[in-house]
Amino acid sequence: MDWEAKIERRDRLRLIGMRTDMSFAENQTRELWQSFRPRVREIAGRVGEGFYSVQYYENFEALAPNTAFSKWACVEVTEQQHPPVDMEAITLSEGLGRDFCIKVL
Repeated sequence: MDWEAKIERRDRLRLIGMRTDMSFAENQTRELWQSFRPRVREIAGRVGEGFYSVQYYENFEALAPNTAFSKWACVEVTEQQHPPVDMEAITLSEGLGRDFCIKVL
């Protein structure tokens, strides 16, 4: 696995995927992606072949191993797509963000 991290200005992104709440102590990333990947073909209007892992921390300064946060496994879609059952649509506003590009061989 090869990866690169950088801060980039991004346009607004509309994503559809699955979300779960977890902590670092009770990491459920594997289970989230194992649930999402087989269902990607159900998502209409997909843009590109990339996948997005999005994490939302309520209070980043207070982050600790047991602090709960939300994590999404997503793909980018065109503007007017509706999520399949048990999936959610989220929009990331334009602006600066940390971008990790991971290439799995």
